[in-house]
Amino acid sequence: MERLISLDDERARDPGFVGTKASALARARSAGLPVLKGWVVPGDAGTDAMRVGADALARSGPAAAVLAIVERQLDDGVLAELRSAGSDLGPRTIVRSSAVQESDPRWAGAFVSYTEVHPDDLATAVRGCWASAFSRDALQRCDAMRTRPDELRMAVLLQGWIAFDGGGTAEVGEGEHVRVTALRGSPQALVGGRADGVVSEVGRDGAASGNQDLAGLGTKVLHAVADLARAAKGETGDTSIEWGVRGGDVVLLQVRTVAATSRKARTFEDRRPQGSLPPIAERLAVLATRFPAPLGDQLVIPWTLALGNVPSAPSIAVPDPEAALAEAQLLAAELTAQAWASERTVGERDAEHTIRSVLGPDPGPGLARLSRLCPVDPGVAMRLLGLVAGIGRALVERGLLPFPELVWRLTPDELARTLGRRGTTVPERLGPDRWEPFRFEVASANGRALTGVAASPGAGAGRLRRLEGPPSDWRVRPRDVLAVGDAVPHVAPLLWNASGLVAARGSVGAHLFAVSRSLGVPAVVGVALPPQAEGSLVAVDGNVGIVSVLEARGASLARVGA
Repeated sequence: MERLISLDDERARDPGFVGTKASALARARSAGLPVLKGWVVPGDAGTDAMRVGADALARSGPAAAVLAIVERQLDDGVLAELRSAGSDLGPRTIVRSSAVQESDPRWAGAFVSYTEVHPDDLATAVRGCWASAFSRDALQRCDAMRTRPDELRMAVLLQGWIAFDGGGTAEVGEGEHVRVTALRGSPQALVGGRADGVVSEVGRDGAASGNQDLAGLGTKVLHAVADLARAAKGETGDTSIEWGVRGGDVVLLQVRTVAATSRKARTFEDRRPQGSLPPIAERLAVLATRFPAPLGDQLVIPWTLALGNVPSAPSIAVPDPEAALAEAQLLAAELTAQAWASERTVGERDAEHTIRSVLGPDPGPGLARLSRLCPVDPGVAMRLLGLVAGIGRALVERGLLPFPELVWRLTPDELARTLGRRGTTVPERLGPDRWEPFRFEVASANGRALTGVAASPGAGAGRLRRLEGPPSDWRVRPRDVLAVGDAVPHVAPLLWNASGLVAARGSVGAHLFAVSRSLGVPAVVGVALPPQAEGSLVAVDGNVGIVSVLEARGASLARVGA
């Protein structure tokens, strides 16, 4: 088992050995960037402790796992080297977790850091870092990413603690343009989403805009931070840093890796509203949110506007989901023929042609045609919706889907393959369906516009889910818009399938918005959405910082679905 190694050791540049955080700093330090000296407890040193924690977790739960690790004695050799490292680093040390998995932005802020640690307490802090893999927040992320906490390979980074005059983050964008966020004092409040800070931007030519005084830290610090961010990108390839300053000297505290799963932010420029849309557009946008494509497009959307109010249908027990799917398809064909007053195939063809028109650049004619649908049998409609809800529940009970509503995101062929146990076909990440640009247009045109600060570019629209109370109570569906009070890091895993993020407080330099930008999720900060907005259709324009809320009319989207 390896014991402590210096951040200057060549092996410290290997993320598989010392974790992402420590290895990035080791590479930057080796390139001559201003990184504090440090020591690393490699991931192998914590293998036994993590195994003990996993055993306790299986036996007695998360609290027992944490206690089992905290109470475990370290190897005498490690203890001796920790004492030596403490003497080398000074009277106070900052101790930070450094897991291999932190290259994935969904782990941002998942593990603990300890500041101002006395040399006698270093062993306790190291055990605390290992134990943080078994916190409820970290365990929820493990579940979401299908990994075990003992697979995290948790290394621990030790550096001297400094009382900084100020600090924050910086990101290098296109054309080497750098956005710097800062506040006076410790930068932890800013990156943790609990302080606003100030923002300035520096071009490649040195021209600055925004708060050029950088909260009183001065323009010299501003330009030094911008130069450091560009240098870090040049040496490591990473585009985001955390920094601190003391006595005018800027220090590189962290270099972040952009996830390989990053995607280009969606902008929907061709769906910018030119004026308000008729009420039928609102109904259609809400229904397409309740019953999303692709299954909703085949089974529900062609006829549902003819029904008037569409209440939530009770789930029907389906002992044979394949037979239930076949019946639902027949019922959908019957309802479509009724709505379009034509033969089955003709009705289906006319419905698809009209929907394509609605989703095109001029939705007016298609909406007018949908307003003239003939009435349909409500009993047949409720049975169809109940069957689909029952299929979703049956798949959850069989362990084939994580939650029932996800059934709407499958094509009939994918659903048939899943029912046949030939492997689930639900991708890990669910992007926008074909209705999302239309939802964005409707909410932007007819909703109440609230202005904040753009924190992550792009555009998205979906049902609003306000994240309040303990995380165990949060129930988030794919393509929801998430609303939070503070931009705290433990929301990060939920962004993977979100269509947008709205925060009442925080800085654009917070970890959470760095994750949003990495994943291409549009975000706005500075907008507090009221409780009554829960379940409304919301559009998030992260390019200009506008959140549009289409107030729920009738049944809230939060209470309906499969």
